Amino acid sequence: MAVRDTRIAATRIRAGEAVIPVNACANRDPSVFAGAETLDLARRPNPHLAFGFGVHHCSGAAFARLQLQVALRVLTRNCPQLRLAATLEALRCRRDFAFRALESLPVTW
Repeated sequence: MAVRDTRIAATRIRAGEAVIPVNACANRDPSVFAGAETLDLARRPNPHLAFGFGVHHCSGAAFARLQLQVALRVLTRNCPQLRLAATLEALRCRRDFAFRALESLPVTW
């Protein structure tokens, strides 16, 4: 609850109003990310919040990044014919208040 009238960016928040941060909206602000709706693993700069921020930054972030790099390298080396088995338009995100995730990711090889 806002304890006093304030402003976040261009949004006015009055005292007594509830403010609910939604993780599913993080990293999708077009004023911060060019092509905010596009997955771009090489985006620079990329001030995403996937591993938290400041004192709440995940201490395992570097390890998680390394694991993903190794997993993707092994997957693409061992399954070079791996392909998406659906159109991009057919992919659907779960309707979740907290997180964005695909309902499924059909692949073939």
